[in-house]
Amino acid sequence: MKKLDTNKVNLFVVGAMRAGTTSFFEILRSHRAIYTAPIKEPNYFIENIPTAVFKPLPKGFVKGYFQNIFPNPIHRAHIQNESDYHKLYSFSNDENYLAEASSLYLHAPRAAASIHRYNNEAKIIIITRDPIKRAFSHYKMDRNMGRIKVSFEVAMQTEVAAFEKKRLPWHSYLAMSQYAKKIKEYESFFGKNVLVISHEALFNNTEVELAHVSKFLDIETFKNQSIEVNNASRKHRFGYLQRRLLQSRLIDLLSSQTSSNFKNVIKKLMLVDDTSTPKITSKLRKSLTSILIKDI
Repeated sequence: MKKLDTNKVNLFVVGAMRAGTTSFFEILRSHRAIYTAPIKEPNYFIENIPTAVFKPLPKGFVKGYFQNIFPNPIHRAHIQNESDYHKLYSFSNDENYLAEASSLYLHAPRAAASIHRYNNEAKIIIITRDPIKRAFSHYKMDRNMGRIKVSFEVAMQTEVAAFEKKRLPWHSYLAMSQYAKKIKEYESFFGKNVLVISHEALFNNTEVELAHVSKFLDIETFKNQSIEVNNASRKHRFGYLQRRLLQSRLIDLLSSQTSSNFKNVIKKLMLVDDTSTPKITSKLRKSLTSILIKDI
């Protein structure tokens, strides 16, 4: 293909959150035509990250990252100036694409418009997932981090009531499982430069979906035709004390100064897979289905 202008980031995997963006990003990382940011989710085009989603990082986190371990990969940060954002790509060469994958971009207010102002020729990839399963995966992450204590049933009943009163926050479990309106918003800005794929198709028919991606990007087919589950739901092996440690600022500070490989070893020691499935009443399922019918 003709080499693109790579002065700016031109490939965005914008979500949805808990829909497989981390696993997909690892596949993009393996392609020689794509340079992926060492911070998978820099969140540069989000003004304010709600504390209900991710707690604020300690002061100096980004500076500590660039001083101590860059360009080693970490999962998330909040880059707030353009020079730091472009610094993420300072080791790129002649790749056709510079990519990142901040999963909040799909639903965050004004993110689509901000990306368009930055680069109106960018390619956008959106990954959807069965909306109830996505919401439950999101809930499990929060529950296992100690952010929420009520059952999934109670949490969703509360959100259905908020939805009916038009008071549902954009970052809630239910709102982030509504895709149709946000997909249309991205398509209104980027037109045919938007590709939508589903989590289920990506994991069940990987070769076909990656062929769609390579055609969309006009690049060679992916040599890596397998996809591994990354960032799966985990629960804490050692319970309350471990949750408190993981929620502490000490962990955030270590994250800015240690490699991703080291943190992955720690996670394997402290976390085990959470394979629980959503248990909700037929009445609640009916209510959710009526709200999410356009997104199924």
